[in-house]
Amino acid sequence: MAETSELAPVEKLPRQIAADTGFGGCDYRERLDLLRSRIQLLTGKDRIVMSMYFENGISFSEIAALCGMSEGRLARRMHAVTKRLMDGRYIACIRNRHRFTLLELGLARDNFLLGLSYRRIAVKRNLSFYRVRKTMTRVKRMIRE
Repeated sequence: MAETSELAPVEKLPRQIAADTGFGGCDYRERLDLLRSRIQLLTGKDRIVMSMYFENGISFSEIAALCGMSEGRLARRMHAVTKRLMDGRYIACIRNRHRFTLLELGLARDNFLLGLSYRRIAVKRNLSFYRVRKTMTRVKRMIRE
């Protein structure tokens, strides 16, 4: 009984995780386990919010109140983070890290995992927008190979 009450909030997640991420072949539990393991890659508020929900079973309304945002905004944020975690592009970069420079891996993390725009990455890393775009184009091409 403790196991079902512990997992109850997770079961309320939309089942479209498979449709959004291309993991239709995996069953629901496997996707949840994969998602839980990838939460450790996050930083900051996203990591805290996802951990509170998936690992501690805290409800959306409680998390929203703690973070000072509406439940709708929290749901949209969690959906976006879930989509990025399940996307797998950053995982592909890590698996092939020998092919990438440290700059490329950093830009891939900022874009694929943290969801930062090229413009925000350029400001954060003190690079030109053109350099970020050119580097990310190369990273995306290398992932497809």
